[in-house]
Amino acid sequence: MKSIRWFSSVGAAALLLTFITAPTALAVPTVLAVESAADTYTSSSAPTTDFGTSGSLAVYGSPDATAVLRFQFPPAPAGQTLTRAILRIRTTSLASAGSANTLNIRSAADSWSETGTLYANRPAVSGPTLGSLPGGTAANTAYDITLDTSLMAGWTGSRTLALTGTGTDSSWFWSRQASATLRPTLTLTYTDAAPPDTTAPGAPGALAATVTGTAVALSWTAATDNTAVTGYTVHRSATAGFTPATTTRIADTTGLSYTDTNRPAGTWYYRVTATDAAGNTGAGSNEATATIQPAAPPTVLAVESAADTYTSSSAPTTDFGT
Repeated sequence: MKSIRWFSSVGAAALLLTFITAPTALAVPTVLAVESAADTYTSSSAPTTDFGTSGSLAVYGSPDATAVLRFQFPPAPAGQTLTRAILRIRTTSLASAGSANTLNIRSAADSWSETGTLYANRPAVSGPTLGSLPGGTAANTAYDITLDTSLMAGWTGSRTLALTGTGTDSSWFWSRQASATLRPTLTLTYTDAAPPDTTAPGAPGALAATVTGTAVALSWTAATDNTAVTGYTVHRSATAGFTPATTTRIADTTGLSYTDTNRPAGTWYYRVTATDAAGNTGAGSNEATATIQPAAPPTVLAVESAADTYTSSSAPTTDFGT
């Protein structure tokens, strides 16, 4: 069911104006258009001026002038999540309304009122940058700014967006006090939440083992997955035909090789499994065998002396060689 709804915010509440549905057999997005519930701006060059009832919003980088807009985010429709958010703002008809400088959209503290907000008590702007409007804007023009919804997950209720400047060239936008077609609007798109990933990766291929001394070098080919493989687990057993389990796990790696060192003499059996981001683990690879040879026994030699004698100070000229 496709739902398109228009919300007009009055104070802290959102009023549903129209509701249109278009039945369809396919799951389609829910699109909500939300007007700002409150907006104002503060200016370091006019620190005691209240702009809460102004028909326009100023944004500068220097001197500092920051606009704040409050929106009421509705609860996400059942089974859907926010996947797209577009802030539409329109520059005023002032010849200087456009700007050569970039404007950034950031989340800000929501503890402010539309009237009574001055530069000294302006809300803190400490959230991440959600989107940007590049410089080169013109007067009397609407601009759509795409916001990063990955930074807006779970947003419901009252939220504040701040418009911050980056340079000395001003921007002027219509506020919610302007006529309906000029006001800031946030369009939210909700789509069906992705079903949980329950598909396990395939088995790694062509596992091979090479013995060098007491080390076993293993290599294999990549496993496939419906999303992506995130890692591999190496298993070892002294029993042929074993099934990989937590008790046989010896190492985790993100690569396609691993070296098992300092193995004692004997025959060892190896298998490798793949895991995806959802934690699904696939079947084991083919089994590779490695045999560590026992160390050669020591060689013992008995050697008799080839010659011997002795000398004596009391018989300095005597030869005792025989």
